[in-house]
Amino acid sequence: MIDTLGGESIPGYEKKVQCCGGALAFSEPEKSQEMVKGIIEAAYDQVADRQSPPPVPCAR
Repeated sequence: MIDTLGGESIPGYEKKVQCCGGALAFSEPEKSQEMVKGIIEAAYDQVADRQSPPPVPCAR
């Protein structure tokens, strides 16, 4: 999908299938926010300038 829309995927992105904690957003918001933060920081460490939702595991 990313390539089709003109973006570039990051092949070695370590958190590619990491849960973002969306299911915890209301019951444990701090934990969910920490999970999202980890995903975003890892993406920026890989020189990403954007991310596209939804996360792969949730889209299946």
